[in-house]
Amino acid sequence: MSRDFDGVDDFISAGDVTILDGATAYTMMAWVYPDAISGTPKVIAKNNPSPDFSFQLGFQIVSGTNRFFFHAFQDTSNESLHRSTSANPISTGLWSHLVGVWNGGTSWNFYLNGLAISNEVLFDAGSPTSIANGGSPLFFGADKQSGTSSNNFDG
Repeated sequence: MSRDFDGVDDFISAGDVTILDGATAYTMMAWVYPDAISGTPKVIAKNNPSPDFSFQLGFQIVSGTNRFFFHAFQDTSNESLHRSTSANPISTGLWSHLVGVWNGGTSWNFYLNGLAISNEVLFDAGSPTSIANGGSPLFFGADKQSGTSSNNFDG
């Protein structure tokens, strides 16, 4: 299924996909065609109650370039957070296949259009052992905090 998100208020909610809660490894992937990137738009996000995130795959601007990031939030401590970003820039106006793989602990892998790429750790307060039990919906094209969508994806 493809969807054109407007970057303002479009998103898809898949409901609370509980099979993801407590996962000790996972892979997220998406084909994306970003029209514009500003802020930290989310492609995939599942919140936890704090309202930090259980996990995200999205974009952010690092050192003046658009990159995709992969973010995990620890279940047990509610503090352990890891965020890595791709070393390669992402272009607007082009299709890209993004993959983020977490094999547990400190193993984070990024793939862009089928090729393994390096990543840069932006923040690491200890490697998560499982993702948070969010109790909130899985979103595509945004994340949702305090009942409203935010960080909407344009593409």
